Amino acid sequence: MYNMIMHMPLDEQLDKLPSSIVVPPELRSILHAFLSKEPKSRLGFGPDDAKPIKEHAFFAPINWEALLRHEIPSPYKPKVKDEMDTSNFDKQFTSEPVMQTLVDASKLTSDDQAQFKDFTFQAEGVLGP
Repeated sequence: MYNMIMHMPLDEQLDKLPSSIVVPPELRSILHAFLSKEPKSRLGFGPDDAKPIKEHAFFAPINWEALLRHEIPSPYKPKVKDEMDTSNFDKQFTSEPVMQTLVDASKLTSDDQAQFKDFTFQAEGVLGP
């Protein structure tokens, strides 16, 4: 996965999807904008923060004010028994053993590591209710 992130063009990955999966131009565009290898050129980077994301053609149908007021119902709400219910996930996925995908650091170049400089992870709940 690390190698694919670093070296495989996004369009090559999208073109490998089954023909039954259609990737509209707006979706392809926003994926490119979010997944740019150069962090400073990614959609949402910079002083305008989320404004360019909200203005992207992919999100044109969204009424952001109504969404913030929780006036837009979810288009799909799965039925779950509790927060640990995995019945909506494919059994093949949930039956797989959990494995870490550690990479031998000696095989990574400094250029590989530099691509992930300033990468951050935000814990659940940081961005909203």
